[in-house]
Amino acid sequence: MTIEKTLLLGASGQLGHALLRELEPVREVLSPNRHELDLTDLESVETYLEQRQPDLILNAAGLTGTKKNEEKPQLAMRLNSELPRVLARYVRGRPNASLVHFSCVDVYGKPNQRERYCHEDDQANPLGIYAQTKLQGEQSIVSNCSNYLIFRLCSLYSDATKHAQTKPDPIVVGAPTSVRYVASTVVRTLNRIDRRVLKVVPGVYNLCSKGSADWQRFFREVSMQYNNPQLLQQEPSSKVVSLGTSVSVQKAEDNFCLFVPSWQAQLKSSLSK
Repeated sequence: MTIEKTLLLGASGQLGHALLRELEPVREVLSPNRHELDLTDLESVETYLEQRQPDLILNAAGLTGTKKNEEKPQLAMRLNSELPRVLARYVRGRPNASLVHFSCVDVYGKPNQRERYCHEDDQANPLGIYAQTKLQGEQSIVSNCSNYLIFRLCSLYSDATKHAQTKPDPIVVGAPTSVRYVASTVVRTLNRIDRRVLKVVPGVYNLCSKGSADWQRFFREVSMQYNNPQLLQQEPSSKVVSLGTSVSVQKAEDNFCLFVPSWQAQLKSSLSK
């Protein structure tokens, strides 16, 4: 089956922008902005889907960040939970259509120091509205369609220096991950599936760099790789978060024929580009 038309939602966001750059050279991409399509108006989304009839939907839209979700719980529910259900129902009615959805490792909840890795089949224990609504979005997809891929992502960065100096949300599972790496890996995988080089079982996959890092450790690594002592001196003395439990990416490596790099190697590659 050749995918002829791809719909990318959330193209103005960090991940969506990176996906668009990877998709445009190889696919016909629809990437409506918020003026062309209001994602909070689910009836408008349904109408748009019926009119455009995409074969592949990549959903990089959503309300991110713990603070924003706590301040706007209804918006969080609409974008993180209800929108994925609408997309899944569209795909369910079309045998040749498929959905790629991006979730987060926050659904695992507070890291358990007794466990070394978080696996996709571990029981979820989401803390807060953000993680709860993201998990509900996953569940809506699983219960409403069969042709889907859900990627659980760790903290993403495009500008490593800026990311290193920004205090993250308190839940840390896994390691900081380059948004460019995620986008290129996902698009390359989709192209291989389209060419029937790769056959992937629908399901949930962790897609993060290997290892684990708290905020200070990531900050220090950026400083050392830039060989910038002044940047290192800006590091606050108090810890913001503790080291989190690592996320297993074995399932993604096995199913997508990947070798996922460590967060340090990924960071070095990102800074060199």
